[in-house]
Amino acid sequence: MSTPTNLSTACWKLWIKIWATSSVIIVLLTALLLFIDPKTVAAVLAAECLIAVLARLYLHAYWNKFRYSLEPQELRVFSGLWWRKEAHIPYARVTNVNLIQSPWQRRLGLATLKVETAGRSDRNEPEAQLWSQERYEQLRDEILARASSFRRVVEAEADKISRPTEERLLEEIRDLLKGISERTKPLAGGK
Repeated sequence: MSTPTNLSTACWKLWIKIWATSSVIIVLLTALLLFIDPKTVAAVLAAECLIAVLARLYLHAYWNKFRYSLEPQELRVFSGLWWRKEAHIPYARVTNVNLIQSPWQRRLGLATLKVETAGRSDRNEPEAQLWSQERYEQLRDEILARASSFRRVVEAEADKISRPTEERLLEEIRDLLKGISERTKPLAGGK
């Protein structure tokens, strides 16, 4: 088993920038909208500051819990804070890995990888998302290379099992004819 990889520090910095920007915008908009009553403004601002602090703590905890690892047979993704999710994605089922970049991610050289698999047509969501990765192209190429090699192995095995070769068919026919001829010899010799 390979060592699970955490989200990058650059990902954490991106999340903090988004959190800080959205917190400041919400506080400023609230202050503008509630400018009339100072007591109400103070109470709302205090509540928003508390929510912002709790959101930052949640982001940090989630960031610490998110891990992935490239195993010999599968991609494993661990995530979730309260509801933990552990996804085991066999490489043979991986059909595509999409790269998604927000403007902030592009600026920091990050991208989110969305791993799609066969058999997920009932949902419009990927099997797993690897958030804000730094080595995203290398990681995508590695996952796709493993998926391709596993699909070739699975297809080769399926060919062996499902389609007998001409030689095996001829051998089976020969053995059947030999068995029929041995059973019919006593009948032919006795007449």
